[in-house]
Amino acid sequence: PAYRETMRTYLGAILQYASDYYDTPNAIKKVPPLRDKKADVVREKPKVKHYEPDELSAVLAAADEEPFRTIIWCIAYLGCRKGEALALTWKDISETDRAVHIRKTVTKKTRDKAYAITTPKSKSSIRDIPVSDGFLQRMREYRAWQEREMPGEYVFAGSRPLPEKSLDNKFREAAIKAGVPILSTKALRHTCVSILHSRGVDWIVISHRLGHSSVRITMEIYAHLLREDEDRSRDVMDTIM
Repeated sequence: PAYRETMRTYLGAILQYASDYYDTPNAIKKVPPLRDKKADVVREKPKVKHYEPDELSAVLAAADEEPFRTIIWCIAYLGCRKGEALALTWKDISETDRAVHIRKTVTKKTRDKAYAITTPKSKSSIRDIPVSDGFLQRMREYRAWQEREMPGEYVFAGSRPLPEKSLDNKFREAAIKAGVPILSTKALRHTCVSILHSRGVDWIVISHRLGHSSVRITMEIYAHLLREDEDRSRDVMDTIM
């Protein structure tokens, strides 16, 4: 991180002062830079796991109980974080704007409370995710069920957010029933990225949807998809020239 390189610079200046005036060696000169100055280098992170479209369809079919079926579908559609989905209220879904407003998240249990509603993890996480008429129609149908079975302001579970553990358990059960790899719910977010990328959606748009502070972060996380782009690029020019 940059702050470590800054501290190295300050320490080097102090040791150099001691070297100049007290004839002591400046050992910092033997320490290589802690920060790669090639800022344009994208460092590849471990490959994230996601579902293929047919595997996602199988999970959704296996999740035959509400509100779990809809929240699993919703996370995969929006690409939002699990806590952001759990914190959604009906006021956050705007038919006028055709968007879902991400303004808060559910944090894990604290000392005094079972959960807490806080602002998202960063300024860039506060965002509007565009949705289709099909999304809005499905949410209207779900809301009719929710108002009968568990009325309340929260989209998933009514008067209070759906417990995170309950979602994790039901998602695992659905994966087992569907016969697909058992992954964490974060895989739904990664699946959204994979699908959008495969359909040619620009990385800037994907990065904003995810709530990342920069496209660089997105590309570091999904560097394996960039390699797929490189593989496809091998044949592109052959179709033109």
